[in-house]
Amino acid sequence: PDGVEYKKLGDISSKAKGIRWKDCPGESKRYIDLSSVDMLTHKIGELVEVDESNAPSRAKQIVRSGDLIFATTRPTQMRCCIIPDELDNQLCSTGYCVLRIKPGVVNRFVLHLLTSDDFKEYLKANQTEGNYPAISDRLLRQYEVPVPPLDVQREIVRVLDSFAELEAELEAELEAELEARRAQDVYYR
Repeated sequence: PDGVEYKKLGDISSKAKGIRWKDCPGESKRYIDLSSVDMLTHKIGELVEVDESNAPSRAKQIVRSGDLIFATTRPTQMRCCIIPDELDNQLCSTGYCVLRIKPGVVNRFVLHLLTSDDFKEYLKANQTEGNYPAISDRLLRQYEVPVPPLDVQREIVRVLDSFAELEAELEAELEAELEARRAQDVYYR
């Protein structure tokens, strides 16, 4: 559509600040490590509380409500999510690239772009190989995304979110049906 511009992720976002424990003595924070984000639902699961005495060395990035985080270690697993309000001012691992989306771009729109097949191909082409493939924050921020006008972004998000809800409902129904058939199988055996 008219008004679409291609911009690098680094141009539509800013970076997170790091924590300085000496500025928050006695405080504890919830910590989002690499296994905290579900690969399928893109939601944050269990977290641990950390403080200056027990924080892992990677627990350094302060996240804000609405930030988008993307795991740069094993990036094709697509561990990414948007930070919910209740995790504002908490910590995430340096294994995530934190994208603080600037005004004029909808963070859920960017999340949908980061879960696309095109982005996955970009990751495969640009990650370092090995036991733990990775992509640098710098290379991730170089990825170019289409940025349509805000109303178009919102409509795309609305449509894609409705498909995601429908998919989740269908998966739940299928799982219930499978469970019923398993119970039936056990009964007849």
